[in-house]
Amino acid sequence: MPGQSSAVPHGFESPIAWRDLDVAIVGGGPAGLAVALALLRVRPDLRLKVFEASPSYGAQGAGVAIASNGAKALEAIDPTLLHGLLRRATFISGTFTYNDQTGERMPWQGGFSPLDTLNRFGITGGLVPWNDIRTALYGGLPEGVVEFGCKVVNCSEAGGGGADSAMGHYVLSIQRAIPSGGDSMAPGSGNDGVQKEAAIGTVAATARLVIAADGYFSRVRRTAGDGRTPVFEGMVRWLGNVTQAELDGGRVPRPAALDPQANPFALSSIHTWSPTSVENPLKGPPPRGLFLYPAGTDEHGRTRWVWSLYTQAATLQAVGEAFPMPASEVSETGEAAPRTAVPGDDAGGSVQDTSRRGARALRRALSACSHLPPDVQSMLAATPAERVMEFGLYVHPADSYTEGAWARGGLLLLGDAAHAGRPDGQGANTALEDAVVLGACVRQLGLGPEAFSAWEAARRERVRDILTDRSNDGSLRAARVAATAFEPLWSPTALAAPGGPLPDDVAAEVLQEVERGDEAKAREVVTQWSRSIVRNIVEGRVAGRGVPPNIPPPEGAYRFR
Repeated sequence: MPGQSSAVPHGFESPIAWRDLDVAIVGGGPAGLAVALALLRVRPDLRLKVFEASPSYGAQGAGVAIASNGAKALEAIDPTLLHGLLRRATFISGTFTYNDQTGERMPWQGGFSPLDTLNRFGITGGLVPWNDIRTALYGGLPEGVVEFGCKVVNCSEAGGGGADSAMGHYVLSIQRAIPSGGDSMAPGSGNDGVQKEAAIGTVAATARLVIAADGYFSRVRRTAGDGRTPVFEGMVRWLGNVTQAELDGGRVPRPAALDPQANPFALSSIHTWSPTSVENPLKGPPPRGLFLYPAGTDEHGRTRWVWSLYTQAATLQAVGEAFPMPASEVSETGEAAPRTAVPGDDAGGSVQDTSRRGARALRRALSACSHLPPDVQSMLAATPAERVMEFGLYVHPADSYTEGAWARGGLLLLGDAAHAGRPDGQGANTALEDAVVLGACVRQLGLGPEAFSAWEAARRERVRDILTDRSNDGSLRAARVAATAFEPLWSPTALAAPGGPLPDDVAAEVLQEVERGDEAKAREVVTQWSRSIVRNIVEGRVAGRGVPPNIPPPEGAYRFR
């Protein structure tokens, strides 16, 4: 079989369950999990597998802003997913901007109420840890759908003809790792994402259709698609996080910006440092910056503060640090990062899973931020090193959004594999959109190349406008997000079944409408119930909270988004 090693070690035979799949999804991040859920909503009979390279899901990732479009996408897949995430989300009240050398706070600021967003769009999102999204989506899938420790290294088409062919199948070559002792490769296996001694062999899976959700430097795109990789934008970024408990207890020095005595809105706002000033406000994206924002809670219910630092690669090189970080550098686990000729062949190519982490990454971050005010530097320096990640900024430019780039016959790319964008939150939201729109196309057209092509046609222009909008005020993006609407993938009857999430009175109303033959009204009843849950969650979380006055920046100034 193509892609299978000539000498397969014991335990590495291709599992029968991996043969003749309807769909193989490559990548078990939010994009891959969401599309698996979406497809199973409309075709529960599918033989579907998600191949995930990590041996398990451990605590990982930074914070993600679920915007109204992402919230609507989650609701269309499963309303309870959104409700669970919002119960742990952080809801922002304001934004404050500081000069990144003097620490002076600018006279302009943002003020907004989550309830205003709720009233405008009928729904709202919040800031949550990236890992919470992945955990919620994984929990919605049937057991055994996700195969851990399975790194897809090649994808090839066999038995059919070309990008426009509806025939044939795909062969995935998979490096499969089994930890010594036969440890389970699943959440809760006890290894927290750190692989123990393992045997590695190559096996194969075959599928009629392949969906690549394997991130920025998609192996599937490089081996079976158009070969495009994202373009380096010359920027380096670091992510880290600290908890409110660490700030309150003095374990991490509290910067002045987070002093609630000086600013009553400090703990519910986003704080941004950049080379801006009253005399010279930013006119475009700055060459460096720091964001600090609350994003959900940790396992003990304590607020989690995420910081995101970025600068030009030339700045890092000017202080004697090479970029990218040399592959010979040692990661926090004590294992050397693997050498690779192509960015992203190792875990370092992914925003959320990188071997370029730990003490070395933190030291490099500090070397690039000596211009920051001392109190801010102190907070960064005290961040536990194991929570710090480094990566480059790579994007798929607008001119790469071409017909056939994302859908070729039985192969489809989505999420970062298709349209990697700037790290501004909409990457995750558009990936969730990708999933729900594909589910709707499959329900209408059936599962196959026709649905894939229709999906691409529906997505290209919208995603381009959202992810590549370079206007100073983000007006094009804002208009697209505001106009978001999705067809629910769930069945009202299934949600109203005994043991389902709907209260008895709501379930009875849904079933009554179904009996009348009004499926649309039944869906409307479920949506109204879902939106009432969202409102109750948000109102309970922001009750009694004030909102800072909204003072816009000077006309023509750049607005962060």
